[in-house]
Amino acid sequence: MINRLLSFHLVAGVAGLINYLSFVMMLSLLSINDLLAVLLGIGVGIIFNYSGNSLWTFRRQIN
Repeated sequence: MINRLLSFHLVAGVAGLINYLSFVMMLSLLSINDLLAVLLGIGVGIIFNYSGNSLWTFRRQIN
C-alpha cells in the first residue's frame, strides 16, 4: 500500500514538472501566447499523469 502511495506521488510530481517545463518551452522557444501555452502544458501533464498512473501505479498485480 505504501509503495502505491509513493509511486502515485512520484508520478504526480513528475507530471507537474513536465507541465511546467512544457509551458516554459512553448512560451520561450515557440513564442506561443501565454494562455495557450498554459493550457497545452496542462494537457501534456494530464496525459503523462494518467498514463504513468495507469501503467505503473495502478497496474493489476498478477500472482
